[in-house]
Amino acid sequence: MTRPIAIRSLRHVALRCPDLHVARHFYADAWGLEVVTEDESMLTLRGTGDEHHVLAFRRADELGLDHVACGVATPSDVNRAVDHLVSCGVQVDIEPGPWAHPGGGYAMAFRDPEGRRIALVADVASVAPRARADARPIELSHVVFNTDDLDAADAIWTEVVGL
Repeated sequence: MTRPIAIRSLRHVALRCPDLHVARHFYADAWGLEVVTEDESMLTLRGTGDEHHVLAFRRADELGLDHVACGVATPSDVNRAVDHLVSCGVQVDIEPGPWAHPGGGYAMAFRDPEGRRIALVADVASVAPRARADARPIELSHVVFNTDDLDAADAIWTEVVGL
């Protein structure tokens, strides 16, 4: 059976953060992620795998989730996902097109029932995997969402997205 949306991977989680220096210190120095991009408004970090980055921080006044990016294979998969989501009554938050985020690619985004932004991204720049000689994160394997409405969360992720 073909899934409605062909998600292949969890690319990255992006968080809002008031102090990028503190985030950098913990996730790069203590946790072992490597800084990929860094400026006054954004920080991205990678693991030892081939994903451009697995964690991003955007400077903001309050802590919170900015978005979760899931990987699909091709821009056509992104476009098909938009058609499917719209047919299911899901509002598209960012129309498909070039992704103005580190690593680039082609993407779209929608909001889940609780307002979290979910991006579907294809054609992100990959990086050469690093040696795994020590205990450092390779990639993301999952993300956990708390929910006030389990039925709505279940419906979007199983019936609409097809997980």
